[in-house]
Amino acid sequence: QQNAQAGENPSLQNDSVPYVTMPDVSPKLTTGDGNPLLDFMFTADPTAVEYNGRIYVYATNDQQQYDSIGGYGKTPTNTSNLW
Repeated sequence: QQNAQAGENPSLQNDSVPYVTMPDVSPKLTTGDGNPLLDFMFTADPTAVEYNGRIYVYATNDQQQYDSIGGYGKTPTNTSNLW
């Protein structure tokens, strides 16, 4: 077995593929909740925005609508039914 080094282009002749050792688990995914960006809440529909070389991730949730109508009732506007 060969070990690949960073920046190296290993030869694939004679079916020789370098052996690369990877960690068993990402340290962030050890909590078991399956959401690596935020481990304290569920989000959906992420959007990434780059500003001055930094990436900001904005995601949606339903908390604002839930709070404004007092539960899982339907709002009188902005409701779409797709069949």
